Amino acid sequence: MARAALEAGADIINDISGLAYEPEIAASVSDLGGMLVLMHMKGIPETMQSMCAYSNILLEIAESFEHGISQAGSYGLERSRIILDPGIGFAKNYNQNLFILGHIESFRTFGLPLLIGASRKGTIGAATASELPSERLEGTIAVSSLCAWNGVDIIRVHDVLENRKAVMMIEAIKGAKYE
Repeated sequence: MARAALEAGADIINDISGLAYEPEIAASVSDLGGMLVLMHMKGIPETMQSMCAYSNILLEIAESFEHGISQAGSYGLERSRIILDPGIGFAKNYNQNLFILGHIESFRTFGLPLLIGASRKGTIGAATASELPSERLEGTIAVSSLCAWNGVDIIRVHDVLENRKAVMMIEAIKGAKYE
């Protein structure tokens, strides 16, 4: 599927398993010149929410990234074509998701682009008392702003225009010079 997507014009393959399911995806990405998102998740989508036990969540995600980066390299994928995603909502509970967002700089040690996909997720709903995903715009904008402030390279969102304006504001503040 990854090969077909790249051949059809896709630029990025998002592997939610961090190469745990099909590590040969890295070879397809390498062969066809794409980028690969290595996302952290434990288990499979059907079981992941029962697998939220961590002794040190930041360290365990970092170790997963190290393994995925090494594995991708063994399939010929250049390190510079890897993007890291700590997997907000994937085998993490409410507090763990918030903790990761509050410590996103921890993953800068890899020197690779970071992606956060928190838009409209349950953590935002819980934090903002918004039951319906369609009611989670403000919380999503807050997360996008936090990510922009912390230099996250890619933010996956549903409401692009609204989030883009929030990111533009953060960039303006960060770029302001006293004259």
